[in-house]
Amino acid sequence: MNAALLFHLDEKWERCENGALRPLPKYPALEEPALVLTDFGKSVSGVFTASDNAHYLEAVIARRLRDDGLIDGEVRVLIHAVARGAGSHQVFYTAVPVENWQRLQSWAQSRREHCLLIAYAGLMPCLLSGDNTAVVFHCNREISLLARQQRILGYCSVMAMSTREADFLEAVSALLRRLPAGADGADGAKLKLQWHTFGDPLSPELKTALQARLSQSGLVNARYASLPQTPGSASSQAADALTILSRPLQAARLAANPWSAKFAWFAESQLPRLGACMALCTVLLFAWACVALYQAHSFGQEVERSRAVMRQTAEQTAPPEAHGQDFAITRDLIDAIAQAQAAIDPYAFLVNLRAAATAYGVHILRVSMKGEAITLEGWIEQKGGRDDALAAFLIALRRQDFMLEAVPSSAPTAVSGFFAYRLTPGASHKGGSR
Repeated sequence: MNAALLFHLDEKWERCENGALRPLPKYPALEEPALVLTDFGKSVSGVFTASDNAHYLEAVIARRLRDDGLIDGEVRVLIHAVARGAGSHQVFYTAVPVENWQRLQSWAQSRREHCLLIAYAGLMPCLLSGDNTAVVFHCNREISLLARQQRILGYCSVMAMSTREADFLEAVSALLRRLPAGADGADGAKLKLQWHTFGDPLSPELKTALQARLSQSGLVNARYASLPQTPGSASSQAADALTILSRPLQAARLAANPWSAKFAWFAESQLPRLGACMALCTVLLFAWACVALYQAHSFGQEVERSRAVMRQTAEQTAPPEAHGQDFAITRDLIDAIAQAQAAIDPYAFLVNLRAAATAYGVHILRVSMKGEAITLEGWIEQKGGRDDALAAFLIALRRQDFMLEAVPSSAPTAVSGFFAYRLTPGASHKGGSR
């Protein structure tokens, strides 16, 4: 993802293009993703010391700034870095007026493409390489310094009276005087200082004068760099600051946008890698499919071979007659047992029939069995010309899994109440004994 790099510093909007800065209108319209390094207008940065059990740091810092008269009204506090020590920890912060915060956030959210807002002071802790180091950000008349000495953070900021060389060098001297005593460290090593100028670079003469002033202090070992270069440029030490912004994950962590905007930025920046991973997964899945297809083909061939062997074995098996008389006797016995299991148990049938006849007042006159069919004749006393008892009796027989068919009665005369039915066993009788 190629993102434009914008500077919103000292109430000016500029765009970095090919190592040069081009002025932009306020809150410009953008048609591409952008990274905006901003000081949020009139914001206040500093180091706040809090106890380990301190809660709601943002509210505590805002209240302290109002009590000290540094701000007026509501602010949004951004925490850039925390240095923990014994019994307390130091917090490097930036307090942004709510009006400025909301205006810049609304502009960023209304862009068609992703737009990340990076706090200007938030870059400073990222450039501290260790203990006894310091970083200076210079933009127009303002010069800010953040140092770490003996694991303690120190921050100070000065404002030059004007952009003239004399006023600038006087502001540098004032900044050096605000360095803590013993800045050269216990081992005599000088404070390693990185100087970064944002905006127009210093003239060669002013740069020479600055380096001389820093050397005369005897406190620092300074390196100077100007920052109109694009990220990744190796032409100067300026690349150290802007290279941080070229790393999607670190840029998202530094951004002052909502979490949803940070995630969307990071996700889009990873699309090329995601596409490469998907392509690799596609190749791996295709290779796995080819292996599986080959294995399935091999398995099919093995099955065919097994079937051929079984078929050959069956063809080579001798017919039943070749096994002699014993085989025939055994076979007939097995068939007889199977038929006996499938036949109706007369005793069980008569017991069930008697129970059903007694329950519904049915008189059984004759029961005859022929093969699998049972002929049942009986008589029932009809009350009021209705045969409800007979209907219930027949339903009980059907529940015993018999199919019923009315047949002529063997009675010499057709007397009311006589009946005759042929019962044939259902599926449960044919599948096994009851």
